[in-house]
Amino acid sequence: MIEEESQLVADTPSPTKLIAGQLVFASCPEMFPGWDRAVVMICGSPENVVLTSTEFGTTYTVPLRNTREITEKAARVPIAAIKCGLAGKKPGSNRSQTIAKCHRLITS
Repeated sequence: MIEEESQLVADTPSPTKLIAGQLVFASCPEMFPGWDRAVVMICGSPENVVLTSTEFGTTYTVPLRNTREITEKAARVPIAAIKCGLAGKKPGSNRSQTIAKCHRLITS
């Protein structure tokens, strides 16, 4: 995000209520510098919200005060992250076996 737009986001008040599926800006300094576009996944408590980054696909929890309403301009930018997986593999499958199988496929 360009610097002046980043400052505009920072100066925007936090929303008082979010709903699942809503697109927002979020600040999570431990994971991303600046502001990240994210989709609200769960409004777990009045203080915290679970988000998924539209740029990286990462799911993280932030305080509601670290979210901002999205600008119209930012909302029009196409989402970069898409959900994907390996065919025939379910979430929670044995990770070490999956990694070893992928390595064999790539190096064969």
